Amino acid sequence: MHSYQVILFDLDGTLVNSEHLHLAAWDEMLQKQGLFFTEDWFRKWIGISDATMAEQIASDYPLGMSWQDFLVDKRNLFQQKAAGGIIPLAGVKEALPVLFPFPMAVVTMSNQSDAMLSLDSTGIRSYFKTIVTADDVTLPKPDPAPYLLAAERLGVAPADCLALEDSISGVKSAKAAGCYTLAVANSIAPELLSMADEVWPDTAAALDRVMSHFLKDYLQSK
Repeated sequence: MHSYQVILFDLDGTLVNSEHLHLAAWDEMLQKQGLFFTEDWFRKWIGISDATMAEQIASDYPLGMSWQDFLVDKRNLFQQKAAGGIIPLAGVKEALPVLFPFPMAVVTMSNQSDAMLSLDSTGIRSYFKTIVTADDVTLPKPDPAPYLLAAERLGVAPADCLALEDSISGVKSAKAAGCYTLAVANSIAPELLSMADEVWPDTAAALDRVMSHFLKDYLQSK
């Protein structure tokens, strides 16, 4: 049985309950432009970087401003909505101290400012040895670049990494990098995440799996 050496976590929708705040910020920004979309439309963008989403929206619809300015306004609005309103998902606060023997990292397509707001406001930042954000890579998820960078920073091969993800693009990124990937169906239906090595109903269940199986193997290998 392979003994994995590090754990790489997506952030929004995997560790912290923030997807609804991002969605609300996007929705408010778009409504100001006279654009109205369903929740299903927004969900297809889960795991995609803000910059990619803003650029595509500007390409498809007349915004009256550059996609860069639109992105800045969205991020400012998210920060306002998120102030005091981000909480860790169930099981996270309890599991991270137990998993601390593992070197751990965050691999998110939030920008650095948004990521630090989420990590600091939930009090979990100190558990992670490195944090890869959208600002650190040229190619965002679903490209493997974010996960490859996290593995490089931690000094391990991607094949020695466990990854936890909640989105299609995130799972594709982790799998393409070579990570053993656990998907959590917090944000989308589990059947849409079937390309992962394992699919779990939520973060708490996936963390139980990591603690009961992978952590035991890791400690025995030391």
